[in-house]
Amino acid sequence: MGSEARMFSISAETTGLIDRFRLRLKKTNLYVLLLKINKNTQEVVPDGDIEQLESIEELADELPDTNLRYVLVSYPMKTKDGRLSTPMFLLYWRPGAVSGEMSMLYASAKVWFQNQAQVQKVIEFNEQDEITTDAIMKFLE
Repeated sequence: MGSEARMFSISAETTGLIDRFRLRLKKTNLYVLLLKINKNTQEVVPDGDIEQLESIEELADELPDTNLRYVLVSYPMKTKDGRLSTPMFLLYWRPGAVSGEMSMLYASAKVWFQNQAQVQKVIEFNEQDEITTDAIMKFLE
């Protein structure tokens, strides 16, 4: 058992929410689930419920300016051969105006949480204007 497993936790309720997110019915829509780390308990907890958005830029507008977040994203897109694909990835939100302590906490939990959420791809942003459809499409290529 890695040290991260002893340091961080995630409740069965949050794991169930992540499972619901993964198994959502409409695969043609953009969905996000924001999560944060409770500093006192070091538990990963939802920061709201599963949201359907119109665009990835809408997510950028919703992210806090001074708080880190993990964001699970289900992103509908067409493959080069025209098939509909809905990859799921982790967006790691790291705004610049965050304490070093919180940055270290999120950085040390990132791989652990990625494994808990069963997500293979991770993209990191620290500026809201970097979160664009073009950036996501390039990342998913």
